[in-house]
Amino acid sequence: MYARDADWQVRAEVASNRRTPQQVLHALARDTDQRVRTAVATNLSAAPATFMVLVHDHDVAVRRIVARFEYVPPGVLDVLAQDPDLGVRIEVARNLNTTARTLRRMVLQESGELRVVAEQMLLEKQ
Repeated sequence: MYARDADWQVRAEVASNRRTPQQVLHALARDTDQRVRTAVATNLSAAPATFMVLVHDHDVAVRRIVARFEYVPPGVLDVLAQDPDLGVRIEVARNLNTTARTLRRMVLQESGELRVVAEQMLLEKQ
């Protein structure tokens, strides 16, 4: 009921609640309000499939938050490592959950600051 409230703040509270059922979080990942989707992106209880919905969010700020969130599964980060936005890719490189395989791919494909960050993180994993 609250997940469909007209007030975005109510929906955001539902989205940030760790006890919110998975199917509700998944639906809120497609909410019209960016602040609600951001709350889903930082919910420790969100399922990998829900994060995969957010990977394709039209708002780069939401994708950057997903890439930065320390509990995002490595598979989600692997997808975000190919995001068109440089800021998203930098956040992926900085995320401790990013696999060495993804970081190696980033080192080979990227340049500039992103390549340096990916190299540094790869060295820390060894």
